[in-house]
Amino acid sequence: MHLIGQLARGGAERQMISVCIELKRHGWNQVVTTFCPGAVWDRKIIEAGIALLPLPRHPVPMCRLWYLHQLVRREAPQLIHSWSLHTNVYASYLPFKKSLLVLSFRSNPTVDGVVGTPTGKVSHAWIYDCADWVVSNSRRALADARSAGICPKRESVVGNIVNIPESKPKASGKTIRIVAAGSLNPLKGYHDLLNALGILARNGEPFELALAGDGPERKRLEELASRLNIRSHVAFLGEIEDVPALMASADLLVHPSYSEGLSNSILEGMAAGLPVVATPVGATPEYVEDYKTGFLVSSGQPALLAEKMSLLAKQPELRLQLGQAALSRVRELCGAQQITRQYEQVYNSLLGRV
Repeated sequence: MHLIGQLARGGAERQMISVCIELKRHGWNQVVTTFCPGAVWDRKIIEAGIALLPLPRHPVPMCRLWYLHQLVRREAPQLIHSWSLHTNVYASYLPFKKSLLVLSFRSNPTVDGVVGTPTGKVSHAWIYDCADWVVSNSRRALADARSAGICPKRESVVGNIVNIPESKPKASGKTIRIVAAGSLNPLKGYHDLLNALGILARNGEPFELALAGDGPERKRLEELASRLNIRSHVAFLGEIEDVPALMASADLLVHPSYSEGLSNSILEGMAAGLPVVATPVGATPEYVEDYKTGFLVSSGQPALLAEKMSLLAKQPELRLQLGQAALSRVRELCGAQQITRQYEQVYNSLLGRV
């Protein structure tokens, strides 16, 4: 049984769906349980032929726990895999738990997920003592959890599945096309990206930005783009389905986040052969190597962002070199079969099959 809060568009949701589809191909019998029925990606699980068992909506947490308890008793899964910090809490509170329990970190558990403020602690830290295994997509996240007092019985780092498109982007003309993708919230640092683009505009350097995603910061970002006189050069795309097509239309990816687990948009940009300009947070330095697959710039440094984007804009050969290295890196680490085998190793070890 996979547990997740909802199947909205998001990184954890995308990964869970990809893993479920691959596990089904390998013969695993699965069900997916969500706490918020009717989300946009529910159909992906249903279309994959996997049972979707959403819990009834209820504002009271104890009632949601009761619904989950009844569902677990009925389905009697051998193993429960929780995919978020939120569902980890519910899974650990299940009474009379007979199922093996895998809990996940998919972001830094010591950072506030809304505003990015370091907390120095893990919410409900004690629940990880009852987990049979803890999985993260980032060595950094596990290290931060351990520094906050979490000592899992068994742990693994398992990366993200990335689909490698057949076609690769080509070098552009004089106008550099930049892409960014993610939730529009303060944590993602898109205000730094816009300020960096304002510097390029003042220097007379042509560019286009395609920004995919939605969220509470959208209006503020649109207003900032207008104040910087770059609104006509920035396309706010909202939520999109075809991320590979977006990446294939670009020359480089910028991801100026203040906190991350493992960014899907970075990996998708690398899979499209794009050089990446990103901040060295979370697992990003495990994939983006400075001057090898892209550039790493400290968070909150729009002038440095502008400098690296300008360098790549002026040197198409460098873009190609870094982009090809990025593609090779993703092929090495993020294949569907490779990631699925790592999850299977965790599950089979717990189930005594190895």
